[in-house]
This record gives sequence, structure tokens and C-alpha cells, in this order.
Amino acid sequence: EATQKGWLKKQKIFSDRPPGTSSYSFNMRKWPFDDKRVRYAFSYLYNREQMNREMYYNEYDMMNSLYSGTVYENPNNPKFHHNPKKAVELLKEAGYTKRNKKGWLIHEPSGKIFKFEIQIPKTNEYMVTPVQQMLKEYGIDMQIKFVDYNTMIKNVNERNFTIAMVAYAANFFPNPEVEFYSELADKNDNNNITGFKNERVDELIHEYKVCFDQQKRIELIKEATSDIQNVSVLSTKKLIVDLAKEEHAIALIRGLRH
Repeated sequence: EATQKGWLKKQKIFSDRPPGTSSYSFNMRKWPFDDKRVRYAFSYLYNREQMNREMYYNEYDMMNSLYSGTVYENPNNPKFHHNPKKAVELLKEAGYTKRNKKGWLIHEPSGKIFKFEIQIPKTNEYMVTPVQQMLKEYGIDMQIKFVDYNTMIKNVNERNFTIAMVAYAANFFPNPEVEFYSELADKNDNNNITGFKNERVDELIHEYKVCFDQQKRIELIKEATSDIQNVSVLSTKKLIVDLAKEEHAIALIRGLRH
């Protein structure tokens, strides 16, 4: 009513402020997301374009970088779009070739049902349930467990999770060390929740910390995020991919940028 009477005006405000990210972050320390092909498959099955269209009024842009919309974004980063055919191919390569009588994929090398749990607050149900249904169609059983936010974060910080839906604000100047430094991967209570390790990224982080040439800093971050996404699936998560490299776990799927 207020807008109809002209008391309030709806208007979009654009700025150069770095956007934060929300993502499905994979715990690469444990099955099934210790296999990059599985992380990639998840990313290809996650239809973020459909969710943006049907749930968010097309008000979001797709992110393909931890630093989308800034000078630090690498335009050559891998782009993940909905591609079930590619996902099925990767799952077959990873040993998921058959389903049981209930329709769930079986990991042939281990005999395990492709099943895992995600812990979320009840308020996030509307965002996660559609993804659960997307995965179910292809034989993946993502079970939702409702917990309060404090419990979820406690379990993430103690690495007691398989996949987590998390969100981070963005720094004006990137600080990849806190999320991707290898020394933090096997320690609790830090932001390297995915268990990311990569010697080249460590080298780039060290060089970035002592570099005073801004253009060089930009290039260092671009190379680092390319390696990170090649390991993960940023997914942003993230959470994105080069099958020859180690990977991270951010389904970026750190995926939607407002």
C-alpha cells in the first residue's frame, strides 16, 4: 500500500562492495566427497538457475568465483551450469554405476549406498529441500537433519559433517589464508572447513601477504582462486574443476550473488 500511494519507492542500489557468498561446502576429508568427481557431479546436478528463477525472482547472479564482481575475479574460472548428463558420467567414473531396489546409487568399490546427511536449521529447509529432490532424481540420498544454528556451526568447526550449507561475508581485500591455507586443513575451529590443501596455493598466499604491488596482488589472487576452484567446486561453496588437480569443496555453488 505504501508503494502504491507513493510513500515508499522500490529502487535497486548498486555498489562495488564485494558480495558475500553462500555455499554447499564439502568435507573432503571423508567419503563420499573425498572424490573430486563426486563434488563435480553434485555441482552439475545443483540447478541453481532454476532455483533463482522459481524461488528468488531472478534477483541473483550466478557466481563462478569467490570474488565475483571485483577486480580479483578470474574470468577463466570453470563455469558450472546444470548438466545432469555430465554428472552421471562423472558418477559412473567414480564407481556409481548401479542402483539398489529402492533406486539409490551404490558405490561399487565399497558397497555403500550413496547417502549422506546435511545438518541445517529449520529456517533453511525451503532452500535445501529442492536440492534434496534434485539429487534424489539421480539416485543420491541427501538426508536432512534439523539442528539449531549453534549445533551446526559446532559440528562444522569440529569437522563432524559431510556437507554443510554456510555463508560468509566478503572482505574488501581478499584474505584466502583463513580458508585455504594447508596448515589449517587438519585443525579444528578455523575457516578451512573443507580440508583444502594445495602447495601452489600456499606459495601464492605467502607471496600475496608480502606483495605491495596491487596489480601483482590481483594476479596472485586470480591464480589462487583458479587453483582453489579447480580443486573444489566453489562452489561455492562453495565449491570447480580440473580433474588433474587437488580440489576444494565449495559448491559455488558458492553459487548465488545478490
